[in-house]
Amino acid sequence: MDPYSSALHSQWYLHHVTVISASCYSDIFNLPLAVLWTAVLGEWDREVEENTEVRVPVEKVFVHEHFHNFQHDIALLKLSQISGPVSSRLQSICLPEQATTLPSAPGSCIATGWGQASRTGSLTAKLLEARIPLQENSVCRSKYGNSVPIRAGHLCAGHLDGSTGTCVGDSGGPLQCSMVDGRWYLAGITSFGSGCAKPGYPDVYTRLSFYLPWIKNKLKQQ
Repeated sequence: MDPYSSALHSQWYLHHVTVISASCYSDIFNLPLAVLWTAVLGEWDREVEENTEVRVPVEKVFVHEHFHNFQHDIALLKLSQISGPVSSRLQSICLPEQATTLPSAPGSCIATGWGQASRTGSLTAKLLEARIPLQENSVCRSKYGNSVPIRAGHLCAGHLDGSTGTCVGDSGGPLQCSMVDGRWYLAGITSFGSGCAKPGYPDVYTRLSFYLPWIKNKLKQQ
């Protein structure tokens, strides 16, 4: 499936749940009907079959009940159980607790996706990554004003000089951060931005720690 999704684990290990932005299901061409979707795990080059990919049917889609205008931009996908061996390239990622302090050191966080490499380019075949710094939410609030109110469920991140960042087609991809315990955590989900790393405009992500209670509640229902 495209856009990108991330396998999760927190206090438990989850082979069969992925997280993605709700905006990936926001129009008639991307209906949140599980039968229409298949998750492709372990993908790197979308144009080459590398024998590391695992295709798993989606059993159920949970879009946040209050998703609207990039507020509560999160969805969970329940996948079928994976049968047989999987590639070592297929890894889960930790969920941050609500009280987790995200790293401030430069280079600690990476956004990935198959979006455009430039404003005028096409979607890329190979997975791209960008190391980006986290910003205070007040920075994004001052830039985006009332068009999309920036709230506690958002995470502001990106280079203010526009050197790197997410672009069109990266929505739903992960913002992952390396923490002091040596593990990688899913800090955010790419939600929206200026288009492609416009100078002065950081990108906005869904803050995973804010939605941890919602995620746990959905998992308990299964």
